[in-house]
Amino acid sequence: MKHIISGLIVFSLFVRFSYSQTPSEAEEIRVINDLLYIMTDAERLIKLNKTIVYFDVKMECNLKGTIHGDYKTNKLIKKLKNNVIGTRLIDSTQIVDYKDIQLVFNKIIDYEHIDYLSSKIIGTLKVSRVSFNKSLNIGYLYYSLYCGGDCGWGNLVKIEKIKGTWTITKYLISYVA
Repeated sequence: MKHIISGLIVFSLFVRFSYSQTPSEAEEIRVINDLLYIMTDAERLIKLNKTIVYFDVKMECNLKGTIHGDYKTNKLIKKLKNNVIGTRLIDSTQIVDYKDIQLVFNKIIDYEHIDYLSSKIIGTLKVSRVSFNKSLNIGYLYYSLYCGGDCGWGNLVKIEKIKGTWTITKYLISYVA
């Protein structure tokens, strides 16, 4: 009986620690929570009565196929561009629930079956992994919002943690369709 109980304790500790977040993964969630309104342009779109955001929970380093053009190259952006950080799924329970927008989390986004012409849908938000410096107070990320057909926008941004809140401090590449 002792061996079974010891085994269960060891197993539960293994399961608990195998699912724990790294400091940078926890900080990515803070980034999303701090910048969600800006990334979706929610303040403006809520005035137009668009209140539903589809959220792609798969975070990738997606600069290779998405970003074109000339931008300042540094180690953090190279990490994103070369897919050094890897892919992860966001735990949607850690994303702040906003009263004025409804988040719909999807692991697989089927863009063809979303009614982007609906009067309520803002669009589908996709956020890359965040490439942080060692202090976890500066980073780079790419986000895009697709709203159907030739509608969408995206930005490669520099972010900084200022007084405990993540802020976009520089737009490096932007597009609007």
